[in-house]
Amino acid sequence: MRLLIETQWGSYLPHHERERHPLRGYVITPQFLSDVATAVGRVPMDRVAWVCSLVISCFDVKRVGLISGPLKSSQDASQLNRADGALGWWCNLRRRSHPVEGPRVIYWACPGDAFELVTVGYPKDAPQR
Repeated sequence: MRLLIETQWGSYLPHHERERHPLRGYVITPQFLSDVATAVGRVPMDRVAWVCSLVISCFDVKRVGLISGPLKSSQDASQLNRADGALGWWCNLRRRSHPVEGPRVIYWACPGDAFELVTVGYPKDAPQR
């Protein structure tokens, strides 16, 4: 998966964008790998890798028609955060899909400019801590 993420980043972003948006450090959880392997959300693996490459390089995903936002336990709740200061986020895997319907990547933005890719799921799924 790491090779796919790095390949997507290198092939999609032009050189000047890669300089402005380098890949940050990231961890891939076993749950994330399982979700990708079992095609949760019926999204091709290279698509998941492309979205992850944009997320972990801090590229503005809106520029490519994706939607992202803070991970919450409910619509009216505040953004999930862990004791270590990491903040929960999500990013849709399909362009212009409605945030309450489409599959998405769930991840933590950790202190020190690092990321943790947690799962691939749907908004109705329980948030991952």
